[in-house]
Amino acid sequence: QNNTIYALALNQDGTLLASAAADQAVRLWDLRSRLCLQQFEGYDHGIDALTFSPDGRILATGGGDGLIHLWDIQATTEQGRLLATLQGHTHAIGALAFSPEGQWLASGGHDGTLRLWDLQQDGVCVQAFQGHNSIVRVLLFQPPSPSAPGTLLASASADQTVRLWTLSGKLCYTLPAHKHEITGLSFSPDGRQLASSGADHCIYLWNVESGQAINSIRAYHAGPNSVSFSRDGKTVASGNAD
Repeated sequence: QNNTIYALALNQDGTLLASAAADQAVRLWDLRSRLCLQQFEGYDHGIDALTFSPDGRILATGGGDGLIHLWDIQATTEQGRLLATLQGHTHAIGALAFSPEGQWLASGGHDGTLRLWDLQQDGVCVQAFQGHNSIVRVLLFQPPSPSAPGTLLASASADQTVRLWTLSGKLCYTLPAHKHEITGLSFSPDGRQLASSGADHCIYLWNVESGQAINSIRAYHAGPNSVSFSRDGKTVASGNAD
């Protein structure tokens, strides 16, 4: 691939990588053989968001035309098989996320809205969320655990806020601490804490139940581009542009 890469996604077991490039093609790579297995074409605009379903059977892509495509990556053809096209956003797609059990797909757009799609009902849009006033950059479902039932959706935007929503569309909290756009989100494994990173060089830790900031870290010459909890929930890692 000799073009600028706009988006990457790994499947859950780390064996497949999806990439979207400036040539408006999406490619599926086998990381063991380093071979391209499939190439999905036919896009009229660039692709900015990719995500695998939890069972690894579907790849969702979202791009500049505001459309979401669902691909069957188990198809035997080199071009893959298009399962569905989801339409609802009025501007480009900025973020995609599957729920942990795979029933729901959340999408965030440059129109500042979020949409929730029910994949058990052929991709029907069952909820539209409005609140952000700029591009939605990151989406993340709360992981289920005994202490957190996994019913929340977190969104982060260029409007400098993180928002927590129920799947019925109710806004629980707006977390406005960052002074620049949000670049990353990560729930702790038990779902009780949320980490956010921003272009303001800060990482915040939030209590999900109360919506209050627990801690903040500022230690970068360049703003962190991503953040992630460790599997035991005791460590937060981040990566940045320096």
